[in-house]
Amino acid sequence: MGIGCILAGGILYFTNNREEVVSPEVQQLQDEVIELQSELAKTKEELAIAQTSSSTERDVQKVEVEEKIEEDSNEPNLIIERGANSTFVTTSLESLGIIQDAAAFDAYLIDNGLSGKIQIGEYYLDSSMDYQTIAKKITTVK
Repeated sequence: MGIGCILAGGILYFTNNREEVVSPEVQQLQDEVIELQSELAKTKEELAIAQTSSSTERDVQKVEVEEKIEEDSNEPNLIIERGANSTFVTTSLESLGIIQDAAAFDAYLIDNGLSGKIQIGEYYLDSSMDYQTIAKKITTVK
């Protein structure tokens, strides 16, 4: 009985401690699986970024629809509604061609303490106006 146990233990020891030999085809498949998992993770990250930016794009498109882009000077070309923040307004101004750089104008508003003072309303603005004039118009209570 003792010899049988020793023999069985020896067989189990030698069969379990052998290193598995992996064929080159299996190794190649394992490498491909690892590469695909990496690509999947990158794709998930890009999708999350795209979903975030698409919601921002929808907000900008909504503003563009709400904005009246009229050549007539009697019609307002910018409508600021309740809840619009300075970034939203500056992006709208850039899309209208009134300013060249939304980030620079947003920084101007923040630096001068005007970003929180934007008033809702309808405005007629044009590209000949400087930052100070535009800021004064959109932050002055009507």
